[in-house]
Amino acid sequence: MYSFLTKNGQTIAFVSGVVLSLLFIILVMTNPGTADLGADSFTNMDAAETQKKLVSLTQFDLGLYITYFLLAVAAIATIGFGLYHFISLLIDSPKQAMTSVIIIVGLIVFFIVGKMMSSNIDSRGVMDAANEFGVTDGQRGLISGAINTTVIVLVLAVAALIISEIRNLFK
Repeated sequence: MYSFLTKNGQTIAFVSGVVLSLLFIILVMTNPGTADLGADSFTNMDAAETQKKLVSLTQFDLGLYITYFLLAVAAIATIGFGLYHFISLLIDSPKQAMTSVIIIVGLIVFFIVGKMMSSNIDSRGVMDAANEFGVTDGQRGLISGAINTTVIVLVLAVAALIISEIRNLFK
């Protein structure tokens, strides 16, 4: 299976993506519900009419369901293959497996630092949105921590890129 996917995996992914995209486009374009959609389809409508018209556009659901399915398959495959390779590396060479453990612990530390950096005082807009969607204080803290972690990792990646290019400049 591995050798087959190594040889043909990208082609299969590309062809299946094209086929699914074309199927979705054909279904949307041939649906009578989208025949009269245009740039001005929702102008001069109140909120209730707009909501009613949007709810009737169910032909986009197939594209969303395909996206959800492919996202779930990708997440499961990523986690599964990652665990498989980590366990096989742990069995074959425990010292090399410690690199993965150190990286995971580093990300956890970055998340803790990011969560500590998040302020408990949010702007009125953030509070209104949190109340509208039922986000609790604990969830807001986790969201802020995740955003701060992303920013920290992004800054470190850009810094590493710049430093490595400067170092390569003098070699």
